[in-house]
Parts: sequence; structure tokens; C-alpha cells
Amino acid sequence: MNLDFDQIDDTITISSSPPWNFSSINASLTYSMSVMPISSSQYSSDYPNASHVLMSDNGEFYMGIDSLKATTYGRRTTGGTITNYSNPLTLLTFPFDETISHSHGVTSTVLWNNLNAPVNDNFQITGISKGMLTMPDGTVHNEAVLVDAIRTTNNGPLFGQYLNIQEISKQFWVSGYPYPVVEILHAYSNNSLALKRSIFLKGTPAFSNGNLVHDISIYPNPVKDVITINSFNISNIFKTEIYDIMGSLIEVSNDKVINIEDYPSGIYILKIISNNTIQDFKVIKE
Repeated sequence: MNLDFDQIDDTITISSSPPWNFSSINASLTYSMSVMPISSSQYSSDYPNASHVLMSDNGEFYMGIDSLKATTYGRRTTGGTITNYSNPLTLLTFPFDETISHSHGVTSTVLWNNLNAPVNDNFQITGISKGMLTMPDGTVHNEAVLVDAIRTTNNGPLFGQYLNIQEISKQFWVSGYPYPVVEILHAYSNNSLALKRSIFLKGTPAFSNGNLVHDISIYPNPVKDVITINSFNISNIFKTEIYDIMGSLIEVSNDKVINIEDYPSGIYILKIISNNTIQDFKVIKE
């Protein structure tokens, strides 16, 4: 799905109490991104446990999104920085409201200036309040959650040099969206202000009745034992069927985690039946 935002290259003051009305903001810029199934990325094989990829002018960001949490497995930026986390950084747990208080960090490596260096990636989010939010284009969200978010990434040392990036923002989240609908951001590089901007989602793109989009993916594949089904709204999945290569039905399930450890090695078809679609996946059992 495509997400288009109104953008201003400045930050605005946010009240801690609702309602919030941004209808008077006249944004002259736009910012766009797409959140797609991981198979849409040419680098999907490098991120086998990610379910989705966020694509923007800044690069690709590899995410795990399901009914329980949103995580990140790393990124490939247009500037050439590459990270790939074996253990993902958890950004959010679902469902959440204005009482959320969450922090998580991971340690890994980063490809930086064509060389590998250590990286520490930390994220914390704290809820502030919840209420009515009116966007610059007039769209109204009745139960938007306002949070403080801080992401700190420490890269290095590399030849004795460090790069510290800190993104401090106020964000508004709305149930059913994989990204904040409003972000008021200050970004710092080694304690110097590098970017400030405010973005506001336009309309309610690619969503129906406020629910999460019904992209479905599976991982890992190939698989040795357990297949996990990912969906923005896992309740949308109500039956799965597994067939062998000859078309014979082997198993029927209502679970999002399916154990095929005892299956012989080979190719199988996993059919996922939702309330409005049927999707087939080729599964390779090792």
C-alpha cells in the first residue's frame, strides 16, 4: 500500500491534551512511502524473517508486522548503509494505548563506508494521551494516540570514529496503520541538528473501516519445522490447507503457526483462506 504525507520542513508545538487540529497547516511539500510484502524487495532473501518492506526515497527498511508487534530487521539506505539484525528491534507491541511504555535495544554490525562496524540500535516510546485528531486535509481520526518516541543508533568505532544518530519525535498512531499518521521529528547527528520536519498522512489510503490491510506472508521458507503466518490482522485468517505436490489435501488448520516437522522433504502448497481472499504459497520443506 502507498502512503502519501503532507510535509513541512519545520516542527510544530504539540499540546499534550486533545483535541488536536492541524487543519490550518498549509503544507507545500509531500513525502511518500510504500509498505509492501517482503517479496516485493530484491533483497528479500537477505531478510528471511521480515514480513514487509517499507520503501521510500531514503532506502528500504525491513519489518516484521503481525497482530502482536512491529519489529525492524534492518535497512539498506540510498547512502549505502546496511544493517541486518538476526534478532529484530521491537518498535511496538499491539494493541497499545496512551499508557504504553516500551523500550528495546539490539547490538549488531553495520556496513558503513564499505566497512563493518559495531552498531547499537535502541528505541523507546512513551504514551501521552488519546483523543480526536484533525489532519491538514480535513481527515479526522477519533482515537489517535500521542506518544514520545526516541530512537538512538550508535555506530562505531571505525578507525576511532563514531556516528551517533538520534531521532526524537512526537508521533500520532491510529489503530490499523503500520506507521504513525503524524510525526514531528528532530534528527541529530553527533549532537548536531541534521533534520527537522513534520509529516501528516493524507486521507485513509488502502484501508477499509480503519482495519489493517490484509497483506499475508509466511516465514521461514524453506522451512525445517514450523511455518508462521503473518498478517496485519491475523483474525482475518480463518482456515489454512496444505496440499502435496500431487494436489492431495494433507492438513487443515485454524492456527497461524503450523508444525510440518514430520513432513517428508519436498514441495507443498499452503492455501490461506481469509474472509475475502484465497492465497496460495509454495512451501519448500527441507
